Amino acid sequence: MNDINKNLVTRVTSVAVLLPGIVFLLVRGSYWSGALIGVASVACVWEYYRMVGLPFKGAALLGLCGALAMPLLAVWHPGRAFNDCFWVVTAVFLAAWIDQLLRGPLDHAPVAASQLTTGLLYGGIGLTALSAIRQDLDGLKWVYCTLIVT
Repeated sequence: MNDINKNLVTRVTSVAVLLPGIVFLLVRGSYWSGALIGVASVACVWEYYRMVGLPFKGAALLGLCGALAMPLLAVWHPGRAFNDCFWVVTAVFLAAWIDQLLRGPLDHAPVAASQLTTGLLYGGIGLTALSAIRQDLDGLKWVYCTLIVT
């Protein structure tokens, strides 16, 4: 078996194993789907931080926690979700700057702080919107549409 077929087998097996659980959590809605989308958000932010070479300590850990919290805020306070997300992003932004100015090399601080904040925005905002959409009466249909299209 060559590498291309091996990769295809891995992907098909992953879908066969994970898809029923994902569909179950999305159908359950509420905090179940919020937690699932939060875990997906953490995975996106973790991958972004890894791509740009950030160490997983200090503000990066706060960014991962913020990525988990943002989709759950859409479930907890649907009307105020993005207001609450603003404060999460603000906290990560301030923590990133404080962390970089106190612990990191000063010449690298602007780049690292912007990467920490951008990673949270990249992984958190879109999936928070998806979590908010899921809370609507027709939300499950829109979530399925979004997942199929992307």
